[in-house]
Amino acid sequence: MRKCIIILTIFVSISSICICVSAEDIKDLQEKSNTITESLTESNNRLQAVQGQLSENMQQLQELDTQIAQSQEELNVIDTQVDDLLKQIDENETKLKNTQEQYDKIQELVDSRMLKLYATPKFQTLQILLEAKSITDFLSTYYAIQEVTKADRGLMETVKKQKAEIETTKKILAEKKQQIITSKQSQQKKKQVLANTKKMREYYISKLSTEEQELQSQIDEYNRQASEIEAEIKLLALNSISKDYIGGAMIWPAPGYKTITSEYGMRVHPVTGAYKLHTGVDIGATYGSSFVAAANGIVVKATFSPAYGNMVIIDHGGGVQTLYAHGSEIMVEVGQTVSAGTEVLKVGSTGYSTGPHAHFEIRINGQTVNPLDYLLSYDFNKKLEEKKAEETNNS
Repeated sequence: MRKCIIILTIFVSISSICICVSAEDIKDLQEKSNTITESLTESNNRLQAVQGQLSENMQQLQELDTQIAQSQEELNVIDTQVDDLLKQIDENETKLKNTQEQYDKIQELVDSRMLKLYATPKFQTLQILLEAKSITDFLSTYYAIQEVTKADRGLMETVKKQKAEIETTKKILAEKKQQIITSKQSQQKKKQVLANTKKMREYYISKLSTEEQELQSQIDEYNRQASEIEAEIKLLALNSISKDYIGGAMIWPAPGYKTITSEYGMRVHPVTGAYKLHTGVDIGATYGSSFVAAANGIVVKATFSPAYGNMVIIDHGGGVQTLYAHGSEIMVEVGQTVSAGTEVLKVGSTGYSTGPHAHFEIRINGQTVNPLDYLLSYDFNKKLEEKKAEETNNS
């Protein structure tokens, strides 16, 4: 008998140590999880910043490409202008050359004619005039000589004027050429500056892309570690859950608020519009007020869900779980042991919600039941036995 008592005492002691170790392990894992969560948040924030910088730099790179393309188009226009101008200069040079040749020929002709005229003795010229058969013939010959001389002078003046105009055009074209060359040089410098800026921008984008990949790998690793720790916490928490119900009598989960805004049962969902089972009760409560554990138990889930928003699930043993949803803030952690009345959420309106309220569910062996049947029942164990008996009879 004494041996049995000793063995029993040792067993109880070992069980107590296991429970303590389990709780301590959960606490250590939760601290690791918190550290990883902080690192994950920092990495996500940095990733968002890097992605923002990448987006901004990519946009600037596109703008630089547009500016470089525009600059190249302007250079192409300038090159066309230079080609046209060179062609005009060549044509003008040809005109100038031809005009000069024409002027030289006329000058040569006039010089030759004047030379002959001055080389002829005056009496011979006079003789030519005197040999005229009549006064009319005399005057005709005289005026002919005058007209030839006048025509020569006029022709030379015309050619001289043309030459001056061509010289002026040459000067204008030369100035215009210089202006275009200066403009081209300026445009080439601008294009080079843009190209250098683009090169620097591409280098910066490359560094940001590398950092983005590294951060994403880091985040993936943090998520992997967090998932592993969460799985370990859940396993430890589940191993510490009693096979029998340990919750005790359930209390009202929204202290100070009694108004039911939506009961358990079929209804049209206020957000999705779907006609479906409302799996809990909604208690009208002010934003930020306390949403407490209805009974003793262990937190097996504390997270965000798109539908439930910030939510907590507590296991009370014996297949009984309670769910608390749409909170503005989660106040407990996975693996935490809670007592009836412990604040698990702050009332809010996260997830599929139209306003602040406390959504409360009771699940027995994974099936939802009407919470009011159990919350209003003083002896929860008796109610639980009645439900099990009912299920047995139905089966």
